[in-house]
Amino acid sequence: MFNLGWLRDGQGVVEGGDGAEAWWRRAAELGDSGGMCNLGVLRDEQGVVEGGDGAEAWWRRAAELGDSGGMCNLGVLRDGQGVVEGGDGAEAWSRRAAELGDSGGMCNLGVLRKRQGVVEGGDGAEAWYRRAAELGEAAAMCNLGELRHEQGVVEGGDGAEAWWRRAAEIGHTGAISNLALL
Repeated sequence: MFNLGWLRDGQGVVEGGDGAEAWWRRAAELGDSGGMCNLGVLRDEQGVVEGGDGAEAWWRRAAELGDSGGMCNLGVLRDGQGVVEGGDGAEAWSRRAAELGDSGGMCNLGVLRKRQGVVEGGDGAEAWYRRAAELGEAAAMCNLGELRHEQGVVEGGDGAEAWWRRAAEIGHTGAISNLALL
């Protein structure tokens, strides 16, 4: 069911009895956390965030089942709602996803830590960006490039240019723009 949802979404068939939404909903109702997470993304795209059938509810259900994607999405949502700290805040959800090996959660945690002014050390932005970049997260590579640029390290294997090139090679448009400005 989950895979049929992806297939139908890729075919541009989202709504209706045989659309992606219906297949993901069936999977979610049977306890499939991937179906819950994708249904949450779809509901978010439809502008339905709150309520029992909103994105937040579906991501929470997925997160309760240990789905790191649901946790990561909740972290982004809570950050957008201005709730960063606390057990239900963006940092907690991003950290839970990161601890499960989710590169998006690691990158998001890096963004939050940088915003909090914690750049260095094992729990600093740089460390989280590096962990995510090692897993192939293009946004983390771009963010690490920006951090290295701010630190005055532009050239060399660990400089801003190198990180932006790595991100650009896998299609990150922000990194491509940053390279053009060098």
